Amino acid sequence: KKKLGAYHVVLGKMPSCGSCLDRIPGPQPLKIFVMVALYFLIGYLYYHSNPDMGWDMLTNFYFVSISITTVGYGDYGPGPAGGLQNAKIFTIFYITFGFVVVYGALSSLMSAYVEIVQEQLLKRINEKGGGGVDPDTIPPDDTDIDKMLAGKRSFYVGMIFCLILTGGVIVSYNETIDGTDGQKWTFIEGFYWAFQTTSTIGYGDQYLHRRSRIFGALYAIVSVGMLSTCLSGFEAAKTQADEEKHYRKLMRQKLDEKMIAALDKNGDGVDRAEFLMGMLISMECTTERNCDAILKRFAELDKDGSGKLDHEDLVRIAEQYS
Repeated sequence: KKKLGAYHVVLGKMPSCGSCLDRIPGPQPLKIFVMVALYFLIGYLYYHSNPDMGWDMLTNFYFVSISITTVGYGDYGPGPAGGLQNAKIFTIFYITFGFVVVYGALSSLMSAYVEIVQEQLLKRINEKGGGGVDPDTIPPDDTDIDKMLAGKRSFYVGMIFCLILTGGVIVSYNETIDGTDGQKWTFIEGFYWAFQTTSTIGYGDQYLHRRSRIFGALYAIVSVGMLSTCLSGFEAAKTQADEEKHYRKLMRQKLDEKMIAALDKNGDGVDRAEFLMGMLISMECTTERNCDAILKRFAELDKDGSGKLDHEDLVRIAEQYS
């Protein structure tokens, strides 16, 4: 009971979709949704007005969604080989724009939302577990990093599993087998359909009936975008953990006489600039070549050689670029 209560506290404080969208940088989500609506409307107007196709709104929505997510079951298309040439040319450019621009924008929204939910969830769990590590101190070991990495990766794996499981349950409940009197798909068949949709394999050996196509279209849009987000996040979590471990290793390293002497570039002791440059190079945040190029540029601007860019130097710079 106590454990369930803790989960209630954690999950009960998850941010709403609206609050997450407010925190997403870049174009406003409303603009993206308007763009998506206009995109689907253009497709509907074309495919519906084509006398050889005449698709209704549902069929168009299903076809476009399955196409821009690259699932492509093969149950709908702009005609057989040799027919509807104009429709095929339109589809090439229309769908290409869809999965590059329109679905790219939708995927960025889903990615941002997943990242915010993951951040809030791990934060709540960390608070319930004792507050975590002070960010201003360097712990003696990297146990907290390993735990955080395991938590992030478990989150992504769990989300993928829940997506496929949910899709399989819903579609197996809603779909019937052709030629039967209302016999439902088995869970294995539903799970198989959800897997091939989420992974964009789209074998084409299972087709949804009309009553399931709205769910199928929405599921493809969400599941494919989430899978991409989870796979990239899974790998990014390892990269971030390795970078943090590398940083801590350098911060724990004791400076001896030999290391300090290596930081002294001109033989008059290590000043703040040399120490900063040396540490940034050691942390692989920059290279010695980049630092030398920046210092060379500074020397070119410092005409009087005072070691500072004073008012006269700044005036000369302004005149040079005016």
